Amino acid sequence: MAITNFGELKTAVANWLERDDLTSRIPEFISMAEDRIAKDIRIRIRAMETSSDLSISAQTVALPTGFIKARRFYLDGTPLVRMEFLPPEEFWIRHLATQTSKPNFFTIEGENIVLGPAPDTTYTGKLLYYQRFTAFSADVDTNTLLTEARGIYLYASLLEAAPFLEDDPRTLTWATMYDDLADNIQKADREDRYSGAPLMTRTDVQVDPTKTRT
Repeated sequence: MAITNFGELKTAVANWLERDDLTSRIPEFISMAEDRIAKDIRIRIRAMETSSDLSISAQTVALPTGFIKARRFYLDGTPLVRMEFLPPEEFWIRHLATQTSKPNFFTIEGENIVLGPAPDTTYTGKLLYYQRFTAFSADVDTNTLLTEARGIYLYASLLEAAPFLEDDPRTLTWATMYDDLADNIQKADREDRYSGAPLMTRTDVQVDPTKTRT
């Protein structure tokens, strides 16, 4: 059967489980599957990318809803200021929180971005980040990942049902299928993003063209 939305996904999971006593639990399995997918670093596709303008006037700024990971963060203006991420322990060791100036470092604590130095005026931050897909609710709900890789939701949901299946021999197969799909999603997105061109390693080391090997 086709799996194009939340309602059809629930039906597919029920068909694969072949258990009449778990039908009411299937939405829970899918909800946990959504959490699994959101945490899987292999599933970071362009459809999950979005941007947000942040008004920065205080040292702490709330993360956007559904934030997973920053891809690019800079302060708008002339010149643009690239914001460098620091782990929390390094951020605080540098005493950035006690300084006031134009921020150029940030860390993430809880649901907030912490900036250092603390802003001395109001700036506009341009944040490009991965955002988790909105959770399914209505039967007609869908998203790009379900449309293009429906199996990832199916197998993730079946794996979340595993505690109720006890020693079901199919669990290993579902786990293998999930892992293969996650790897393929990552590979396909990488190829699409770079249009199939090979990645090149660049260096800042200057080479003297007058010198040749002997």
